[in-house]
Amino acid sequence: MNLYDLNAPGDGPGNSIQAHQYEVLSVDWSKYNQFQIFTGSVDRTIRVWDIRNPAGPTATLFGHQLAVRRLKAHPFQENLLASASYDMGINMWDVRTNQLLQRFDQHQEFVLGLDMNLFEENLMASVSWDRTLCVWNHEIGPPLPPPPGIFGAAPKQPLTMNP
Repeated sequence: MNLYDLNAPGDGPGNSIQAHQYEVLSVDWSKYNQFQIFTGSVDRTIRVWDIRNPAGPTATLFGHQLAVRRLKAHPFQENLLASASYDMGINMWDVRTNQLLQRFDQHQEFVLGLDMNLFEENLMASVSWDRTLCVWNHEIGPPLPPPPGIFGAAPKQPLTMNP
């Protein structure tokens, strides 16, 4: 992973970090600490970095069974980080204690996208290869999975949210 200082002259990266053994698929900045970034990799781990000291991660989080596809720092709570994985799950982490807090398994295929609402606290959305978009409040829990028989089919009723 290369870090560039846009205020420094030169064409090359300011720092080059061997962030993971395999490809990095996702990176996100802490919304509360300008020096903290998070990386997710094919190696199934999430690493927490202080870019002022890039010699090694400050923490490594284990909890996914397949590649970590997407990371999202919580916009309202500085200690929370969400991760989406090819293991069909979404994890919520406390990056202060490096503990897994919650796991959501509402998808039936790889989870490719994850985001958090900037205007409504704890509201998040995920998308998957199972052709579903789930929007829910992570404090309450995810919506129920679709009933059998409509997997991959257009819904016959309006989609609902669990706000």
